[in-house]
Amino acid sequence: FFVVAETVNDRKKMEMILATIVLSLTLLSIDGIFQCMMGWDFIRHYPLRAYRMQASFSNPNGLGGWIATLLPLVLMLGVINSGYFSRKIIRYVMWGLTFTLGMCLIMTCSRGAWIGLLAALVFIGILKKRKFLIDTAIVVITLQFIIGILKNKPLGKSLRIIQRRIWAVQNRMVPALSLTIPAKKLLVF
Repeated sequence: FFVVAETVNDRKKMEMILATIVLSLTLLSIDGIFQCMMGWDFIRHYPLRAYRMQASFSNPNGLGGWIATLLPLVLMLGVINSGYFSRKIIRYVMWGLTFTLGMCLIMTCSRGAWIGLLAALVFIGILKKRKFLIDTAIVVITLQFIIGILKNKPLGKSLRIIQRRIWAVQNRMVPALSLTIPAKKLLVF
């Protein structure tokens, strides 16, 4: 605490640290998506094992934990409306990064990371407002509908495998909210 309090003592330093975190998460998400499409990541050349994204981390749970730790920060940077982050383009970038990191978190198949993210979102909802919890539930249900609509769109072979994996994971993780095909009817690897 004292190291952070002494290091981050003005707004400029805080914005530089946040920008560094956002850039590292952007690179990480690009690396993970590349790994899912090509079969290996471009930073450490780790292969894609059991169709679980790990990017440059040694295992998928490490990546999931890292994303679950920083995803609430990126989400809140997209929500806040003050200072540097009040510009619309930056807020849209944060929302896009939030969506991309969410998809990467799905591809890690890390249930512990999902539980940690859920706990963080509930905590943010308690601190922020009750409306945030309702908005989060609406976004989750809307994403379920979008995935259900997109399931019949033709995609390339690698994207189709990723898409099926996402459906299977989301059906196993959130069976009560599942509005797509059951995981048993999908080709699960």
